Amino acid sequence: MAALLPVELVYFREAALAGSVNAAAARLRVAGSAVSRQIRKLERALGVTLFVRHGRGVELTEEGRRLLTHVRRSETETAALLADLAGGAREAEVLDVACSSAFSTTLMARVAVRLRTRYPAVRLRSVTVSNEEATRLVAEERVDLAATFSTRPAEGVRIEHAVYLPTYAIVAAGHHLAGRGQLGIAEALDHPCALLRGQSSQRELLVQAARNAGRELEPVLECDQHEALIEFARLGGGVAFGSTLTVPDAARRGLALAELTDPELRQRSAQLQTSPWRQLSPAQMDFLEIMSDELAAVAAGPAGASSSEPAAP
Repeated sequence: MAALLPVELVYFREAALAGSVNAAAARLRVAGSAVSRQIRKLERALGVTLFVRHGRGVELTEEGRRLLTHVRRSETETAALLADLAGGAREAEVLDVACSSAFSTTLMARVAVRLRTRYPAVRLRSVTVSNEEATRLVAEERVDLAATFSTRPAEGVRIEHAVYLPTYAIVAAGHHLAGRGQLGIAEALDHPCALLRGQSSQRELLVQAARNAGRELEPVLECDQHEALIEFARLGGGVAFGSTLTVPDAARRGLALAELTDPELRQRSAQLQTSPWRQLSPAQMDFLEIMSDELAAVAAGPAGASSSEPAAP
């Protein structure tokens, strides 16, 4: 809806979202001086300072934050009005979703199938990114929704649904730990383990739990794909870690799950996030309803026992 805004408000909006005049100019495909000129023009017209300039970019003042809120609400109302005016003539709706890797295994496919039974013309586009990137994309309204994990309150988004998903030690069905309902991470680390490479909320909490138990995480396998870790466990290599999002069909695949009881691991929740400025369409609301329903089933655990209490903030 940016085309319906005065140019100075368009440039202001992009600079506010990007936190940088140069980044806004790159997205708008104009010179940085043009963005700065329009922002100064807007500030003179309003008689207020909208940004604090610093070496890293720009930061909104209180007046700037209030103006951005007004601009985003105006865009939301305009989008809703235009959709109503277009009526049945509007194009098929596209839902853009950013999700962390655990959501992109089988869950997104199940949600897509269920959603299309209600909205056959809807197109669902999913991109797999890190937890932090998923939240950033929805906060900047580059996507419509985010399905991700978080260990702390997320800024700039609205949390539509949150559920605690236990972290499990994942082993082969014939492993020494198979059949154990629960155990601490110290016992799990008596066996070789496999972990995702790089930083992730789950890895950070596993490191914290291990250290509090007097142990260190020393994986014998690190890779970028959950599936490789699960295969490592299935072949008897040792222990992998994940939720029932990672292995929804554990028993069928010859795997066993034991819930890790360390309190540090209860800090993470699976979240569905949207922009606080955007009015949700019926299809987006139904996507959230279906995804929440699927997450509730996942939270019930491999044996069907409910584990869906909220995570600690």
